[in-house]
Amino acid sequence: MPVSMRVVVVGNQPLRVAVRPGDPTRTPLLLVNGIGASLELLQPLVDALDASLEVVRFDVPGVGGSPLPAEPTPRRPTPTRAPAR
Repeated sequence: MPVSMRVVVVGNQPLRVAVRPGDPTRTPLLLVNGIGASLELLQPLVDALDASLEVVRFDVPGVGGSPLPAEPTPRRPTPTRAPAR
């Protein structure tokens, strides 16, 4: 089945998304690629999966066809260690 490529905006961040359609009665499979790898890297895996399974992949911000974020991602506060007793 042909893969549908589209841009989906999450918050203010556009993400390039690829969807291989499948049986609508089955739960789709979401594949997440590694850091710095575009969604094309997962194509051999998608090809090996059951064709009736819908498969969704996306490029994380700044990778492949997804642009860099307009603003830096806020850092989570670093937990501090409890004082030694």
